[in-house]
Amino acid sequence: VVIIQTRYPHSSGQLVQFDSEVKKGIVLIRNPMHALTSLFDELYARKKHLPIKFQNAERRYKDGGPSIQDWISWRDRVFDGQLLQYGEFVRYWMKRYRDEERIIISYEDLMDDRGGE
Repeated sequence: VVIIQTRYPHSSGQLVQFDSEVKKGIVLIRNPMHALTSLFDELYARKKHLPIKFQNAERRYKDGGPSIQDWISWRDRVFDGQLLQYGEFVRYWMKRYRDEERIIISYEDLMDDRGGE
């Protein structure tokens, strides 16, 4: 069993060199509403040279974090393009494996509603 985390074919993702050897997969798909905010958090952390980690529901940062205006500005600039890339991601992984070779799981279904973990 091998676990591979990728956003491929999203522009921020890439395939592993041994991709052609992976014959079956569990595809974990995140609600695009949550995926977009998570990407924003990750990009913010990179910009500020903070550790990239899963943020809890409160999204606390030691430096106070991005403002709501930062989020709105970023979202308005990238939303259409990111939604297209999200669709490409889902289509790719649905075609990558036949139905009997894949299991599809919703990320949100795995998360604890109370703590986000």
